[in-house]
Amino acid sequence: MRMSVAHFFTALRDLQSASPTSPETGKEFICRVETNAKSLATALGLGDKFEISAGGEIVGAALVYVERLCHMAAFSTAR
Repeated sequence: MRMSVAHFFTALRDLQSASPTSPETGKEFICRVETNAKSLATALGLGDKFEISAGGEIVGAALVYVERLCHMAAFSTAR
């Protein structure tokens, strides 16, 4: 699904008015990402692909190569 330009700018405006996230909330988010990462299969190129899904509240994906995290994107779907 592609994000529209209007949605992108609305999200930026919301980000500028949002209050900072507490360190505890950040740590909880990272723990939930870690415990909900499931191996999918070997990626098309090098490495292993992981899906991150926590009951519809967190979504994302990661790529691990030679036991090192190369890329990860995880997002909270909560508003």
